[in-house]
Amino acid sequence: MAAAHRQVRRRRADLIHRFTHRATAKAAVICVEDLNVAGMVLNRHLALSVSDAGMGEALRQLAYKAKWRGRHLVRIDRWAPSSKTCSGCGHRQDDLALSDRAWARPACGTAHDRDANAARNVLRWGLEELIRRGTPECAPGESGAPAAGPTRKGKGPRRNPARRTGTVDPPNPLGPGEPGR
Repeated sequence: MAAAHRQVRRRRADLIHRFTHRATAKAAVICVEDLNVAGMVLNRHLALSVSDAGMGEALRQLAYKAKWRGRHLVRIDRWAPSSKTCSGCGHRQDDLALSDRAWARPACGTAHDRDANAARNVLRWGLEELIRRGTPECAPGESGAPAAGPTRKGKGPRRNPARRTGTVDPPNPLGPGEPGR
């Protein structure tokens, strides 16, 4: 039984590390909603799901990896009405219940999925906050992250030229400008 729990714990930790690594490697700006994870665990209906997801650990890792890589992590206030605000026109729908997963704003003609609408609002508000902040927390080069990745013994960093150019054709053995075989 202990081995099964250890395996689940390690898989969860691996998933969180992969997610936070990819998020900080691919995006210069990461916008997240600062959730009250400790309060969510107190709700008996949500406790197991929230604990299993490891949301607190994911936010912690996003914060330190973003700082280490020189990325911008913007946290949106947990009380911001991200799912109740129309991402099209900005109108706030106050009578929206938690059980309402989809809603429509007839004035601007926009139909919303609650989670997708909240994600659009968090991104917009995060970018607005970053513009309002003005100065970066960590300039590139000051983060301590390796510039070109780890090098192999005497070979330099690993590179895949086909991945960067989008081509997978082998090089022409006759040289550039010469017709191929």
